[in-house]
Amino acid sequence: MRNRNRRLAWLIGLLLTVGLFLFIAFCLDWRYNQNDDIGILRSFMGYETGEPANFHIFIHGLLAWPMYWLAKAFPTVAWFSVVQIALLALSCWMCFKGVIQCFVNRDKPLWMGTVGALLLAAVFMELCTRITFTLTAGLLGAAAVLQVLSADVEKGSPRQTALSIVGALPPVAFAYALRKETLWPILGFVALALLVKWFLQGDQGQKERRRAMLLSASACLAVIVALMGWRAIEIQNCGQEDYLAWQDARTRLVDYYDLSKVPPEVYESVGWTAGTIERASNFFFLDSDITTESIERLLEALEESGGVPVSWQSIREALDTAAHGSFVFLWAFGTTAVLWVLSLAGACTKKGRRAALLSPLLLGAALLVALTAYLTLEGRFPTRVLWLVFLPFMALVAGMLPLCLPDIPSRKARAAVAAVLCGGALCVTGIMLYEEIPELMPDYEAWEAIGDPAATLDEYALVNPDMLFIHDMTLAVDTRLFPDVSEGIPHNVVFWGGWPLRSPATIEQFAAFGIDLLHFDPAELLRSDICIASGVVDPPPTLVIDYLREKVDPACDYMIYSEDGGVYFFQFY
Repeated sequence: MRNRNRRLAWLIGLLLTVGLFLFIAFCLDWRYNQNDDIGILRSFMGYETGEPANFHIFIHGLLAWPMYWLAKAFPTVAWFSVVQIALLALSCWMCFKGVIQCFVNRDKPLWMGTVGALLLAAVFMELCTRITFTLTAGLLGAAAVLQVLSADVEKGSPRQTALSIVGALPPVAFAYALRKETLWPILGFVALALLVKWFLQGDQGQKERRRAMLLSASACLAVIVALMGWRAIEIQNCGQEDYLAWQDARTRLVDYYDLSKVPPEVYESVGWTAGTIERASNFFFLDSDITTESIERLLEALEESGGVPVSWQSIREALDTAAHGSFVFLWAFGTTAVLWVLSLAGACTKKGRRAALLSPLLLGAALLVALTAYLTLEGRFPTRVLWLVFLPFMALVAGMLPLCLPDIPSRKARAAVAAVLCGGALCVTGIMLYEEIPELMPDYEAWEAIGDPAATLDEYALVNPDMLFIHDMTLAVDTRLFPDVSEGIPHNVVFWGGWPLRSPATIEQFAAFGIDLLHFDPAELLRSDICIASGVVDPPPTLVIDYLREKVDPACDYMIYSEDGGVYFFQFY
């Protein structure tokens, strides 16, 4: 019966996954949640030069090379979106079947595990509808944890145990390939899941199963180390050392310092002006004064001056932002906290296995707190990052709950406990879906009123191929999963800042217009074939005006060259 139910768990998980994604695709507003994703997508579609990227600062070659060759064969397909949806579906499938198998392994009814999977589906709906590669990596981490916890180490064979452990390798590898920073938190929670399974072995064949676990875990670790080596070689051989150094310096400055609070004597010591600080704060990196060397000197000056300390107010602001960033997160966190307490209470009743159950639960909570504290003190605490460290912990609690449920001799009492747990889970699921679905549904009225500025800019650039369009922050948020490229892909649109700006592809893009990006002359902005594109007309692009008046001529001014679908095109003289 157990083996049959374990096989059925795969089918139920698949049906839930298919149902979830069909509902998202046909009923909800499926899009990206961050502009980084669309930047990566455009790189692999060849927006800059017409050639898809074969190296990316975020994406490991494990995913970058397949997307490169697919883009070469089918250039109009948004392969980065396809890959993310596929990885999200894989994560959901593994999580759903994993939690069901965790219940089955403890001889609990199949329907109890299915209710748990439904609760996870309600949590995952938002993450799979508002996609960002950081959260995709987090879901892959949760899948890896549940895959390990779903191993039947009490009655399963050593081979089955080994296969269950090896099954956690693909999600961990893909998570690392998407976002390398996710590797260590994920490995921490996977290690705790392995600890659970190591100490909860059945007496029969224990030695063989532990040997199988050790060998399979070692093999998986060797593959991860090989992937890290691959990445190191990839970076060494990419020939983009200057770009990588620039990106590292820019990230450290912009992401971890509030530039508005930098004392004038500090930035003036490296030759920057108040205008330079203002431009860097608004991601305007065309300014040739904002070099890797000047940023490094500014960072050194900030460290020597004591930096810009993280205040308790900023910590509270970070926590408040994270807490109010997602209704689903609050409910998921609250539910997980309740289940964690119940698991602790249940573990205390397990004579002979108390330490084996309590240790991972307590260590998991400690790891979650430590990671959260670190991110908070670092000053980088958006909701997506909080999700990233929380999802593997949630998976750990979900997988351990069946192990910790107390042994109740009375059949009626067991039924009552099951009814309370499943009833509570269904209520929470219903509340989340009730609040979540309306927020994720398409807002056609807003679409009609606002339009799609990013698509409008692309269309305008296509019919004006001899002009270079540099857009500001108002047009940097493009959330399209599958941009319409039936009319072609523009190669003359570029954001004035962010991580793509000084990439080799963008340098080539500017070079096509006779511009040396690394030694940018601000007078180039006065050319008749260059426009600054913005989603607003009031105020005008004062950042550019001030830049030209500081660097070129105090008499510089602007005019509106054109307007199309709420996108305004400015030229300067």
